[in-house]
Amino acid sequence: MKEHSQKLLKKALDAIEVAEGILDMNKPEMAAGRAYYAMFYIAEALL
Repeated sequence: MKEHSQKLLKKALDAIEVAEGILDMNKPEMAAGRAYYAMFYIAEALL
């Protein structure tokens, strides 16, 4: 796997972890934004 793709997948994992933390604070709208970016980073890594 290319280094750039690995970095994007790491960013996606970080975004998911942050989204989980935001959910724990009972802020689902904000968590959805982080989840969106996680999916975006994953899609970009696959391309």
